[in-house]
Amino acid sequence: MGRSLLVLIFAGCLRPGPFPDPGPDPEGPPVKGAGCELDSDCATGSVCTRAKGCWPASEIYAAHVTWTINGMPASATTCAPLPPLTIEFYGATSTGGGQMAFKPVACAEGKFTLVQLPTVIDSVKLGARDLGFRSTTIDTTTGEAALDLMF
Repeated sequence: MGRSLLVLIFAGCLRPGPFPDPGPDPEGPPVKGAGCELDSDCATGSVCTRAKGCWPASEIYAAHVTWTINGMPASATTCAPLPPLTIEFYGATSTGGGQMAFKPVACAEGKFTLVQLPTVIDSVKLGARDLGFRSTTIDTTTGEAALDLMF
């Protein structure tokens, strides 16, 4: 009798459909732009970018940003009067590329490289809050961008 009553009570809690759409298969690989930590989190042929999204390998690149200070090569001397620099990578168009920032940037090196960027992140700005920022687009084919910080 006890089991019969339990089954009847439990059966009364069940409701027939319609059932909600469960969404994407949680066991499947993330779709383009979806979150990831490692390449193995992505579908075959896709890569986990620095922006933590899965993108086809053909749509990622390495960015190499170089800069000068008032037209002079970046060095300990030309960077000495500057506060710590911040570099930001972002999507200039409305492609939903997101944004990433790194701080402090070693000014005297005159170069910052960031690998595995999705091509929707196609712009960079470099500077300091108190001095302002300079920005430019990144050639997503070569990954090159150059800035002259005029302070």
